[in-house]
Amino acid sequence: MRGAELAFELGRAESVHQLMGPTALSGHTDQALAVLGSLEELIGDTTAPGVLRAMALARATLADDDRAQQRFGAARELVPAAPP
Repeated sequence: MRGAELAFELGRAESVHQLMGPTALSGHTDQALAVLGSLEELIGDTTAPGVLRAMALARATLADDDRAQQRFGAARELVPAAPP
């Protein structure tokens, strides 16, 4: 993947969590999980704090009731490492 393409995908990953709340509320969780899975493949082993935080928040937002609290806790731990 070229630099510009990677930058675009990282930017998309950073903003994905903003779309997950409305998506979950609209009943399209399965489709959102598919998008999230494809983004996880694209970003691979990134260490970009903003991307890691956004993906963790997206996973937490889409989590079922049994896993949501644990995933929000994991996302909260990433906040100090990421810029606003």
